[in-house]
Amino acid sequence: MDEYYQRSLDKFCAVSVSDSESIISSVNDFFCRISGYERNELIGRPYNILKSATHGDDFYKDLWNTVSKGQIWKGEICNLSKDGTRYWLNTTIVPDLSESGEIIRYITYQIPINDPTQKKQNASETNRKSSDESDDLYHSLVNNLPISVWRKNREGKITYVNKTLVQNVKMEESELLGKTNHDLYPKEFADKYEKDDKEVISSGVALHSVEPNIDLKTGEHIYIETIKIPIKGRDGSIEGLQGVFWNITESIETQKRLEIQNEQLTEIAWLHSHKIRGPVATIMGLMNIFDWTNMNGPQNLDIVRKVDTVSKQLDEIIHDVVKKTGDLYKKED
Repeated sequence: MDEYYQRSLDKFCAVSVSDSESIISSVNDFFCRISGYERNELIGRPYNILKSATHGDDFYKDLWNTVSKGQIWKGEICNLSKDGTRYWLNTTIVPDLSESGEIIRYITYQIPINDPTQKKQNASETNRKSSDESDDLYHSLVNNLPISVWRKNREGKITYVNKTLVQNVKMEESELLGKTNHDLYPKEFADKYEKDDKEVISSGVALHSVEPNIDLKTGEHIYIETIKIPIKGRDGSIEGLQGVFWNITESIETQKRLEIQNEQLTEIAWLHSHKIRGPVATIMGLMNIFDWTNMNGPQNLDIVRKVDTVSKQLDEIIHDVVKKTGDLYKKED
């Protein structure tokens, strides 16, 4: 029967035994569970190991005045668990008396008003559900972003890719997950990407780059703009990294074409500026010797003929500039 009662108490009641000096000599399993202490951490220790700052000195003085007279004390006590959690217990302290009326020991029965272990379990379950819901929302949002998103662990293996990335690289998700840079890219590219990944993980600092890449399906050379950021766990340690990238090949090629075009325009302007200077200098020189007092003089007529000839040369040069500039833009189209 004693064993039956013991098993029953262990399910809902914390039972402890202490000597007349309040030194703990025995505790049951339930007592250990709610206090967070191992049995060997409690035996031989005074009860104040569980004392919280909730009750004042008068509370404990009244309690011990009662039980030291051999009387039963009942009330609510707030204890402090090993991890610092406060929990309340309906408490009954029963003095065990000898035949002569001396106190041999105290037996304490305590039923939790709030069980800190259950509270933690509920909190853990709530946090897990909240975390799962957050993950679902995150993946729903990221999956529909118009840019490619991937995630890797510390070993450099891909652990996540969004829908846009799968569509852009024209590969199945199963072909990407678990792969490393060296599984997907030629060594030259893989070495560069791996170096960047390790830098982000070791430094904990995001990395932004514009770099050459290749189309994984066609092998065509492209350019991508990439942002890599470290992924940190709850304890602050870096668990991997996440990256986003988008294809900027068209922008890069347009920029290169514009640079070439600007170089050609500069060359055209430089060459023809020298050609234009000659006729313009000639016209200015002739106009300086033009006799405005004798408009029909033979010298003036000769100057007018020369100005006409040089003006036609200048017009041809200007037409040549316009034509070459136009041809340049036609090539672009």
